Amino acid sequence: MFARSERLKELFGQEISRLVSTLKDPGLSGFLTITGVDLSPDMKTARVYYSVLGSLLDRQSTARALERSAGHIRTELTHKLAIKYVPKIVFVFDETPERAHRIESLLNRLHSEEPAAGPFSDESLRTAASTRGRRRPRSGPQRSEGGASGERPARRRR
Repeated sequence: MFARSERLKELFGQEISRLVSTLKDPGLSGFLTITGVDLSPDMKTARVYYSVLGSLLDRQSTARALERSAGHIRTELTHKLAIKYVPKIVFVFDETPERAHRIESLLNRLHSEEPAAGPFSDESLRTAASTRGRRRPRSGPQRSEGGASGERPARRRR
């Protein structure tokens, strides 16, 4: 059953990608890519993830165009595929490419800057590493059950 759902996700991804590329909706602007498909456990709903290369306006108009064409795409899938039930299609914008670009730019900026003496400078890391493993003295009142010499009392056996 698990293998079937994986095969169906792959099949829906390929067919939906093909069908989206043939749509004639004027609202589809920017460079549209289908990035993935998730099926619900009962296989009644397919979440289709997409990304758009373009402005925020392109992204919004593409989202509206995909919502309008979801029924048409489902009908085409019903005619094209020989399966008992074609799931309801829900388009979801995939922010993964944008997040990856943001993280990459942050990392590039960090590598290009000079290391400053801050909380994570080399000196503070060396100091933290040298104190690791040492026990800190206890704070608060000390109990002394042993003698005056500060020895530990012998363990009681039950």
